[in-house]
Amino acid sequence: AKLSPATRARTIETAASILSRGQNPEAANDQRTGIVVGYVQSGKTLSFTTVIAMARDNNIPLVIVIAGTSEPLFNQTRDRLADELRITPDDIPPSWLHLPNPDVSNEAIVRKRLKDWRDPERTPAEKATLLLTVMKQHQRLQNLNDLLAKLDLTGTPAIVIDDEADQASLNTQINRGSESPTYQKILSIKARLPNHTFLQYTATPQAPLLINIIDA
Repeated sequence: AKLSPATRARTIETAASILSRGQNPEAANDQRTGIVVGYVQSGKTLSFTTVIAMARDNNIPLVIVIAGTSEPLFNQTRDRLADELRITPDDIPPSWLHLPNPDVSNEAIVRKRLKDWRDPERTPAEKATLLLTVMKQHQRLQNLNDLLAKLDLTGTPAIVIDDEADQASLNTQINRGSESPTYQKILSIKARLPNHTFLQYTATPQAPLLINIIDA
């Protein structure tokens, strides 16, 4: 994106502030949840794209983006991330491994990339950050959950970004004493990541702010 110097500086400063409030990637396993509020069409996607790029610079090997309750919305976010992070076949060695809607068929390549991050002989330029984009739909989320279940992620820092966090992510069946499928799958994914920051992005934060304070 073509940004003015002032907008560019403000975007970087804000992203650094967001990332600094998350889980320290060099600390012991822990989980932190935060909410990032912006106006409609205020550049939320630009914000979390900058956070993702900064996460790579801070040795965070795994980023998950939950976005889009429909195929067109998901594809829009997926393509924009690929464009703005400059994920192309010409990037050699690759800085990113972008897997849209991953499942267990991706286990071998994901395991390989995580092993690279643990290899002290490799320089940061030789390590590809895993970018897993997944549609906000319970079966797609379950596929990701099945993949994560096959991996040992102890000590692996991760960031999970929930775009439009007020839509579908929250428990819509709480009054029935139950858990809605999408909410349930997101909780399962969080449970698979011992060391992560969960960032809720939204322009309408009323529902996330009004839920029970003990709800992770």
